[in-house]
Amino acid sequence: MDITETLPAQKFCHAPLTTFDYLEQRALDNPAHLALHISGNSLTYQQLYQDVMRVTRALESLVSQAETPVVAVGHMHPQLHLLLLLACENLGVVTFSFQGAESFQMANLPSKIDLILLDEPYALPETLTTKTLLLDIQWFKQTMTIPLDQAMLCPRVRCQLDSPHRLTQSSGTTANPKTMLLNRRQFEYMVQSQILNGAYTPQSVFLSIASFGVMGIYSRVTTCLRLGATVALGRAVDILQAVEVTHLWSVPIMLKNLLKELPQNWRKPAKLRIATGGGPLNHALRELALERLCTHISNGYGANEVGRIASMDNHGIGVVSAGVELRIVDENFRNVPEGEVGRIVVRSQGMINCYCCTDEHSQTFFKDGWFIPGDIGRLTGPRRLQLLGRGDDILNLGGIKQSAQLVEDHCMEHTQVKDAGVVAIQQADGNEVLMVALVTDDAQAWSEITSEVSPGLLQKWGHLFQQLRLLQFSKIPRTSTGKVKRNELRNILQRELTK
Repeated sequence: MDITETLPAQKFCHAPLTTFDYLEQRALDNPAHLALHISGNSLTYQQLYQDVMRVTRALESLVSQAETPVVAVGHMHPQLHLLLLLACENLGVVTFSFQGAESFQMANLPSKIDLILLDEPYALPETLTTKTLLLDIQWFKQTMTIPLDQAMLCPRVRCQLDSPHRLTQSSGTTANPKTMLLNRRQFEYMVQSQILNGAYTPQSVFLSIASFGVMGIYSRVTTCLRLGATVALGRAVDILQAVEVTHLWSVPIMLKNLLKELPQNWRKPAKLRIATGGGPLNHALRELALERLCTHISNGYGANEVGRIASMDNHGIGVVSAGVELRIVDENFRNVPEGEVGRIVVRSQGMINCYCCTDEHSQTFFKDGWFIPGDIGRLTGPRRLQLLGRGDDILNLGGIKQSAQLVEDHCMEHTQVKDAGVVAIQQADGNEVLMVALVTDDAQAWSEITSEVSPGLLQKWGHLFQQLRLLQFSKIPRTSTGKVKRNELRNILQRELTK
């Protein structure tokens, strides 16, 4: 059957196009072009378009009949997860993404969840009474047998710009993740930002190495599908060896681990652009990535609450993005002079105004139309921002403020240190203890590692603290975007200190 015979009926409206509308256009323009590459399996734009139609048709009778249904998708398989998200968009459904291993996130969601879609019966929080539906591989196999003439009857809801579109969460570095609701306008703002700044074309191949719960991933996947590019999903090293990837987004810790996984006979890709976010990119990691993996690397500063804020250079200095307003303020919310350190506050056209069902958090992070991300910085010139780190990531050692990230980067220069987390704890006598948690590749080499790491820490920062403690950890608590959960780490190390 020719694809033109499968086009669903449409009604003209003034709402913005959906991702499915773009898929339809790509399927007509270039039906054989590769849309998805998933661990050796490939899906053309015509196949993806038809699959989304079938899933939409099958899902139509299962979602809530509420005016604006909210569905949480917990499928571990990325292709099936993506099909459900695209089908839900066709139905005008607000979606939230999580994975089975991340089901603890569900406890932080507002109560208005109509349905949870799972591939396996994961152990969800007991307090969660929302209806769950298991859509396993057999359900999808059955769905793919729906005849095209029936699939073409799938609904297509085009929501207005102010309509709710996507639930997501903050990084949760200092407390439980805070849930926020993005409307179509805010989501489209993120997509347009990717188009303007990501250098994507229809010939691009974007490698996704994180879950769709990360907005930086979901917005980039959406961007690529709208442009007619290829999205690759799966184990990064395998994909990089099988496909000529052109774009990759990662947080610094994931990038560091990826570089460690590269085989000895690794062939560097011809044209790979890497964008990083979620934290600063140190010089050593940048240089190693350029040597072994990519031809271009950039570091972005942004937040789900407001979108892209700035692009940072090697020294943590960047240009504030077009359309973004940014100030540096003191504790009284007054602007500080250029060059002085203070709190960053920001606003943009893609900004939300509050969190869901958390008035206390909203009052803390939103004020007078501005978002307060909790980061410290200073303006070095017109629209030039030097990012010094999160307020919670600043170590106060003897009254001198230092970046915890800088200390952690120093520790991770040791080849056998896989990860590091640092906090400063003041004891009852007023003395500062620098607590350093290290994850090692070789637990047997602990004494050797400490004998090499400790002298460097003492040489650089020993004059600022009275005691140094190095502890061996199996894992540093981090968010899904790779940021250290500083408060959680502090509590763990505080208990270690009192033993």
